[in-house]
Amino acid sequence: MKTGLSFLVALSVLFGAALAWPRQAAHTQEAPAPQRKLSSQVTELKPGVAFDVTVKQSESYLRAFSIKVPPSAKSLHVAVEEATADIDLILCLGKQPATLDELEEQAEHISSTARFNEVLTLDKDTEPKLKAGTYFIYAGSLQAEVEEEITFRITASLDAAPPRVERKRPPYRVHQPEGLQRAIDASVRLDSEVSTGSATVVTPTGLLLTCYHVLESEGGGYLQKGVYVSFTQDPRRDPVQSHLAETVHVDKSLDLALLRIVSDLDGNPVRQPAFAWAPLGNPADLMLDDDIRCLGYPGIGGSRSIYGITLSRGIVAGFLERRGQVQFIKTDALISAGNSGGGAFNSKFELIGVPTESMHADETMESLGYLRPVSALPEKWRKLIYEEYPK
Repeated sequence: MKTGLSFLVALSVLFGAALAWPRQAAHTQEAPAPQRKLSSQVTELKPGVAFDVTVKQSESYLRAFSIKVPPSAKSLHVAVEEATADIDLILCLGKQPATLDELEEQAEHISSTARFNEVLTLDKDTEPKLKAGTYFIYAGSLQAEVEEEITFRITASLDAAPPRVERKRPPYRVHQPEGLQRAIDASVRLDSEVSTGSATVVTPTGLLLTCYHVLESEGGGYLQKGVYVSFTQDPRRDPVQSHLAETVHVDKSLDLALLRIVSDLDGNPVRQPAFAWAPLGNPADLMLDDDIRCLGYPGIGGSRSIYGITLSRGIVAGFLERRGQVQFIKTDALISAGNSGGGAFNSKFELIGVPTESMHADETMESLGYLRPVSALPEKWRKLIYEEYPK
């Protein structure tokens, strides 16, 4: 099955502790690492019946469930919904594991992607294929923050995927200025196997502008697909993960990337895209002291692994020019990890730059943000974007 981390690393993170234990004093013989025991408490899931879960750090952000699969069953479906952190699934058959090592040895399936609400299906075509017996399902978060309380709903069903029932939320009654609301609607969170970042939808057809380093992998390459996109429907609430995007163009030297939303979370293609989007502005019109607003999903914007959109405000503090072209717009607007790839907007809420990096003075704790102006976009990219504007 799909894995975002190696199984051993995934479990070590999941349990909030490294698998390597501290060394003993130098004059003593090093003792073997003790096995990490799993809780023997298991909640039996009834087919098609949702179960609400709350897990804490004291439980290692892990909860065990079981479901009995009869010989007549053709498929088993496990679905997570309403998760407040990225939940992953580990399944094993038969004997309940008592330790972390046993869970590693017995695990038959692991689903660990950047999808917040993980899903997993077993049938005759999966490897290993579905068998009759009792499956133990371990659900937990690899991304939980320290002391975070995580909630989610889990459902297991046989022969048919469980229906997804969205809980009704109170309507968002605050009316933002039209330009700001449009910018919020167009500002998305990106999650992948390599990082979390921000992006801006720049066409109604679903083209996204972000930073190259948001997609960059450790090996020096970059992700071409499997990027999860979350939209903010209400700035008071967490973003809703709803689509998948693929990479269209990258320019490592500019630290920019252009992606396209291609499907929903289940891989169904977007047939008639009509996304909220932000038009490109003209950075050449900017003057010193002009207002700038940055929208994105910086890590400091919340104490949980999933958190709402953050707006920071500042001014145009200067420019960096190279070879007669403005390479960066300087701003005192707060930019931090997670803001990368998001949007910087002028007073008309037109997209004028992409937050790329920030410089910090350790002695004074002062910082300055750097925005890649949209005027630096390769001409090929600009042509594609403008071609997909409404006619």
